[in-house]
Amino acid sequence: MQVVNTDQSFHASNAVLSLLQGNPVLGIPSITGVNSAVISPDSTAAGIAVANVQTVVLQGSTVTLKGTGFDTVNGVAIDLFCACSGGKVGPFLINPSLKLSATQAVFDLPSTGPEAPVTGPGSFVVSNKGSDGKYSKKSNAVSVPIGAAITVTAVSQSGKQVTVLGSGFSSLTVINLFNVQDGTTVNIGGLGVGGKPRIPLTIVSEGQFRFTLPATASPGPAYVQALNPPFVPFTSSGNTPAGGFVLE
Repeated sequence: MQVVNTDQSFHASNAVLSLLQGNPVLGIPSITGVNSAVISPDSTAAGIAVANVQTVVLQGSTVTLKGTGFDTVNGVAIDLFCACSGGKVGPFLINPSLKLSATQAVFDLPSTGPEAPVTGPGSFVVSNKGSDGKYSKKSNAVSVPIGAAITVTAVSQSGKQVTVLGSGFSSLTVINLFNVQDGTTVNIGGLGVGGKPRIPLTIVSEGQFRFTLPATASPGPAYVQALNPPFVPFTSSGNTPAGGFVLE
């Protein structure tokens, strides 16, 4: 948040980062944690500004969403946005019961079938049913990896094709490809114009993908780093030595 004095040449104050949540008095729910993990402190960091939790939710497990303002009188609906057909699974409906309190909602996440999310990035949203049954009051969205953390365990090259092994890969995965050129390390991957990946990936499975080396690649040391939305430190493969290889 920043204050700007419009009558004083638009002088601006310092910026203060904060996590926006709903007011339970007004019937607006908020998610504050998933299972045993609370919202990560880096959610309010400059350059991130996305509510996320540093844990992995597994298909076929019981999920506990913690928060405030959940509708214990009429019930709630839980949507899980993911790299799935249609963009999400759910809603998972929780009627007033022992599985629902004002600060906690518990449900089973399917491991198979049309409501089972694919491995990769996910984001939970809780909607209060309300007395009108319209589910119009929604919580903040909280990002969480589904199925597996994203990792890189091996990189190999055959001609212009590079194969990467690891876990947590999805159709939304993006790579940074660091390459030493003229004594300087440059990133020839990442996101380009319009937020599109500079290097398209062929996802073989959640544990393998391939890509063709771009024309900008130079022979020599290189490093692959894989990331899933929302592109925060916890949804990155990090700086594991397994990402390093030598471009031929």
